[in-house]
Amino acid sequence: MIGLEHAPPTFDLRNKLIGQGGANLHYIRNETGAMVTLRGKGSGFIEPTTGAESMEPLHLCVEYVFVNEQLVQIFLKEYNVSNQEAPL
Repeated sequence: MIGLEHAPPTFDLRNKLIGQGGANLHYIRNETGAMVTLRGKGSGFIEPTTGAESMEPLHLCVEYVFVNEQLVQIFLKEYNVSNQEAPL
């Protein structure tokens, strides 16, 4: 949670977080690979499940899927071995 739900309306928190043309959110995405969306009351984000903005306080939602490169290499090795063993 951002913790500025009591900021005066003249303090444009939403646009400060997003940045000009989404620059701040794009920066976070580019630097981390995470998907970042502004959600909650005043975010302008419409929740797909309700069709309305969430009544939660304004917050950044950060979604990151971590794929372990070593695990991927193990899967590829196992695939190659099983592919070589398969009868024609």
